[in-house]
Amino acid sequence: MSLRKRAREAERWLKTAKEDYDVSMLLYENGRYAHCCFLSQQAAEKAVKALYYWMDREAWGHSILELLIGLEDEIGELSSFKEEAALLDKFYIPTRYPDGLPALTPAQIYTKREAEIALKAAEKILRFSSSFLKIPLF
Repeated sequence: MSLRKRAREAERWLKTAKEDYDVSMLLYENGRYAHCCFLSQQAAEKAVKALYYWMDREAWGHSILELLIGLEDEIGELSSFKEEAALLDKFYIPTRYPDGLPALTPAQIYTKREAEIALKAAEKILRFSSSFLKIPLF
């Protein structure tokens, strides 16, 4: 893929990540904590995938931690985000499905505090990707 195409695709992924993040903030403000956690995960995943597009690498899967590990050789600073990535990975499935957790629905389980933590983790990854790609988001 040409440098121009890679840059354009990385920007599209990063801007979509920011849109997910913005919607997750709205969900947080409206007490929809499970969905806030899920969209925070999605925002961070897309921000990391933007880095893959920039590097002309194939991004496979939804684990942010695995995606980060896949880029550690090229972008060593990513290792400092492993804790946030692992946290966000835990929000990928159980935040969306009523059978992802025993007996209760995601809306009954996820808390305001968890949503705050998810938002902060996603923001940290988005800010890094934005800075690395030199695409201002915030």
